Amino acid sequence: MNLFLNKISILVESSFQELGNTENIKDASKKTIEKLQPLRRVFDDMQSEWKMRKLYERHPRFVSPETVKIGKNRVNNKYNRAQYISIEKTIQSLVLDPEFAEVLLGKSKVDRMNGVYAEYQTGSRFQESKLTKEAMNSEFEILLLQIFSDAASMGNGMRAGAPSCTMFYFNFQNLDPKFNARLANIHLIAICNSKHLKEDDGYEQLMG
Repeated sequence: MNLFLNKISILVESSFQELGNTENIKDASKKTIEKLQPLRRVFDDMQSEWKMRKLYERHPRFVSPETVKIGKNRVNNKYNRAQYISIEKTIQSLVLDPEFAEVLLGKSKVDRMNGVYAEYQTGSRFQESKLTKEAMNSEFEILLLQIFSDAASMGNGMRAGAPSCTMFYFNFQNLDPKFNARLANIHLIAICNSKHLKEDDGYEQLMG
């Protein structure tokens, strides 16, 4: 970082010099470089796992992950582990923001039934299900969650047998699709070694 800032300082000074030899050049260059000084400390909170965790915990919407057991390892008979983030706690954290709560619960149900297949909720499978009909006729506000997963290789993807992690996420189907396209509205539920999901009902234990 220091090397990076030193190069920026040289670049700033040379840029000012190109404007001509005036008395204010050194002054303006010095003030600009001083404003860049906080960048020297921008990664101070990322130098260790402990510091990183403290940084995340300062975020007002932070929900701490929990270590959960999912099935037993077939080799050593010990429990496999995954990191799980409570869906309930995540929702509780999000609705503390009154603007988000208003958008989440203010979506008109009529808007979904416009005859255009724009998303899962406009399809017949969703609309004709018993659960959907009960939700639509409920006197309470119903939160509709879409849960999905993805896997990523943790090594060289071209190498056979490379370990991979599976991540589970959810979003709110109550939100307009244009909001669900934003990463901020896709929330992590769990992350684990992909092979552990196949051992001793690991998937059912994690998502059950």
